[in-house]
Amino acid sequence: MSAPTLAFAAPAKVDGEGLARHVAAVRKLIAAGVAEQRDRGRPVVEAAPEHETATVDEHQRLIFAQAWRNSLVRARHTSYAGWRLDDQALQEDPTDFRLPGGDLPLLDDHQHPAMLRGWLDRLAAGTGKKRHVIGWGGVGSGKSTALIALGNAAVRAGIMTRYVRHGDYLRWTRPDGAPPGMTALQVREFHDRAGLLILDELCGEMDGQATEFARRETADLIDARSASGLPTAFGTNVTFDHVAAVLGSRFASRIGQNALVLEFQAPDRRAPVRWGRS
Repeated sequence: MSAPTLAFAAPAKVDGEGLARHVAAVRKLIAAGVAEQRDRGRPVVEAAPEHETATVDEHQRLIFAQAWRNSLVRARHTSYAGWRLDDQALQEDPTDFRLPGGDLPLLDDHQHPAMLRGWLDRLAAGTGKKRHVIGWGGVGSGKSTALIALGNAAVRAGIMTRYVRHGDYLRWTRPDGAPPGMTALQVREFHDRAGLLILDELCGEMDGQATEFARRETADLIDARSASGLPTAFGTNVTFDHVAAVLGSRFASRIGQNALVLEFQAPDRRAPVRWGRS
């Protein structure tokens, strides 16, 4: 018997009673992340200023935007922050982001913007049937850019969204491995409770079977999210069989169930200078 198809619940709203506590907690995390990046001499994306007269919905959008920015800062991906899914996203946020040649940072057709937009619209409406998105393809094929553009649009749609690399998540959940100002438990909670989690570079640089710790932490994260009906967008360079070999067939089956799978076939967009003989 096949498993029942689950529909997404519409994103929850933050009510006025818990707003102040939520704002304070998120601002504390953001401040810790910004301080850490400054200490390391890295570029910092400043938090937006508070607006004392803002409505609950406006505060919620501010909180979500700050949490999203902070996750990109921690991932050292702030240069991706301007990417948009499509013209609709540019109309929703007319800020004039430009790439180094003057082009607008819009996804091209090889990055599946229409499929990602449709999936996100159904998620925001609470009518989605596909629990996860899996973007897979070669190195430099545009997966991370597309997933971050999806995250940008999700935040504007009122969905608490976070980005994290698989390897970073595993490192942060080790004893004494969490970023300054956080505990391993807080790392787990921030990611297993996000309305949309973008888990990039799944199984990155894992050629053999993962350690028991890596298997358990990864499975626990996705099991917790699935139990709450929360979607996850994965980026990976490897196939279903490779994920099964590294993290176990049960895990691969769980994320592949009711997933929207998008293949990225473009050549390496970084256009690296190559050397030596192939």
